[in-house]
Amino acid sequence: MKPIRLIPYNSGWGAPDRGCAEGAATLRTRGLEKQLAARGIAAEWAEFRYSTLPFDAAHPPAGADTLKLVADYCGILRDQVKEALAAGDFPVTFGGDHSMAIGTWGAVADARRCHGKLGLIWIDAHLDAHPSITTSRTGNYHATPAAVLLGEGADALLKIAANRPVLSPEYLVIIGERSHEEAEQEFLRRLGVRIFTMEEIRKRGLQEVMQEAVGRVTQGTEAFGITIDLDAFDPAHAPGVGSPAEDGLLTGETFRALRGLATHPECAAVEIAEYNPRRGKNMRTTRLVVDLLAALFG
Repeated sequence: MKPIRLIPYNSGWGAPDRGCAEGAATLRTRGLEKQLAARGIAAEWAEFRYSTLPFDAAHPPAGADTLKLVADYCGILRDQVKEALAAGDFPVTFGGDHSMAIGTWGAVADARRCHGKLGLIWIDAHLDAHPSITTSRTGNYHATPAAVLLGEGADALLKIAANRPVLSPEYLVIIGERSHEEAEQEFLRRLGVRIFTMEEIRKRGLQEVMQEAVGRVTQGTEAFGITIDLDAFDPAHAPGVGSPAEDGLLTGETFRALRGLATHPECAAVEIAEYNPRRGKNMRTTRLVVDLLAALFG
């Protein structure tokens, strides 16, 4: 197995609660690297290149250009993911709000030269697919990354990847959705993106759904990746997230369905988003991240 490089995304600028900017640093402080080693998984942290900023959970600094901040942070993440891939390492990126997906998967598509041929399993309670923040009720950029990767969104974000679109609709699957707004749902429906709602998962079982998803993202692609927003899990299992949604995925079933998926020969990277340690209780979400990675790497 390739050496694993843990890459931080210390930004919450795309979300209303900026506490998730502290997610990667908290995981490092709590010994993620050593906990993975105890499970037989060798991993090392990449350099933390972000300056330490005072993140206010309710209000950004006066006059802050949020779009520029999101684009700048995604650009740093993109560069670090490219460096990891060039060195022959396996990138695991940690956030941070889910705008980070623009940097992670833009980098993979560039490095692997697979624009339009990159598959992506997107595990999330939300669709994150507003083609513009003007169609989002909250007006935050973490509601847009799936649309950006599909070629729609702010130009500053579209430019993160050297070529566009990063994804073709037939190679994106969304798993665990149970909260959306009409504009993003209509955007994805028009493109034909496959969405596995929690209702369908309960009827079919996550194992069967995941098998179908893997088949979709590996058929006709050059590589695929896995992005996991921790709010995909039920809040009882993952309290430390920025946008919790009830009736989500359960840990046991999810770990079984994901077992060893990151070791698939075509898997290029893994991303874990929206860890907000300010909302965590008794390190439950930290332990979930460790168990999740242990499952993914078998």
